[in-house]
Amino acid sequence: QFIAESGGPFIDQVYVLQSYAEGWKEGTWEEKVDERPCIDQLLYSQDKHEYYRDGGLVSPKCRLPLKALTLPGLLWKSCQLTASMCPVPGQLALKHGRGWFWGYEETRGLNVSCLSVQGSASIVAPLLLRNTSARSVMLDRAENLLHDHYGGKEYWDTRRSMVFARHLREVGDEFRSRHLNSTDDADGIPFQEDWTKMKVKLGSALGGPYLGVHLRRKDFIWGHRQDVPSLEGAVRKIRSLMKTHRLDKVFVATDAVRKEYEEL
Repeated sequence: QFIAESGGPFIDQVYVLQSYAEGWKEGTWEEKVDERPCIDQLLYSQDKHEYYRDGGLVSPKCRLPLKALTLPGLLWKSCQLTASMCPVPGQLALKHGRGWFWGYEETRGLNVSCLSVQGSASIVAPLLLRNTSARSVMLDRAENLLHDHYGGKEYWDTRRSMVFARHLREVGDEFRSRHLNSTDDADGIPFQEDWTKMKVKLGSALGGPYLGVHLRRKDFIWGHRQDVPSLEGAVRKIRSLMKTHRLDKVFVATDAVRKEYEEL
C-alpha cells in the first residue's frame, strides 16, 4: 500500500527515536523532542548507491519496531543486520539508508536521523507537520514514546476486547489437549467470544498441569543486556519452579535462535 501510494520504494525521512542521553532528574519531567546525535549505533548501512542497506556479514538477529505514517499500527518484523552498521554513536544524520523495511528488500530510506524524545506520542506531531518537508516518514523505535491515553477506559476496553482469531485458538486448544493434557473446562478457564459476557470470579482459574514459560531473548536482550539471565540461569529457575509446583511438563514459548533453543 505504501509503495503504491508513494510511487516508489523510497521513504523520504526515517527518524530513529531515542531517550535523552542526559536522562531526566526527578521532579523536572517535561515533554520534549529534539534532533540529537545518535546515542547508539544504528541498524542502517549504505549500499554502493549510497542508500542505506544491510551488507553481507550478518550480526545477531534483532527485532525492530517500525511505525510509518502511511501504515496503521506498530509493525514488528524479524531482521538480520550487518556487522558494519552506521551511523556510529554521536553522528547526527545520514542520507540514503537501507535497513529492514517490512521485508521489502528494495525499500530505502533517503535520510536517517535521530530524535531524542520524552513524552507522549502526540509530541512528535508538530515536528512532522511543520518541521519537515518529507512526504513520507517512518518512526523507528517508536516504543520510546508514551501512550497518550494510557490507563484510560478506552485504552483498557480495547486491550480487553482483543482475542486471538478462532482458527488460531482451535490450533492451540488441540495442541494443549494432545501434548499438555489441558482443556478450558479442566483448567477452569471458560471463554466467551464477546468479552463483555465473561463473568468469571477473579482467581477461580485452575490452570493446566504444566509450567508455562515465556523466555524472552532477541529484542529483550538487545534492550536489556544487564537484566537478562543466562540460559543456564533460566534452566535452573524452570527446574526450581517445576519442583515447587510438582510438575513434570513445561511449555516454553521463546524467540531464541536455533542454537539457544537446542542448548535449552
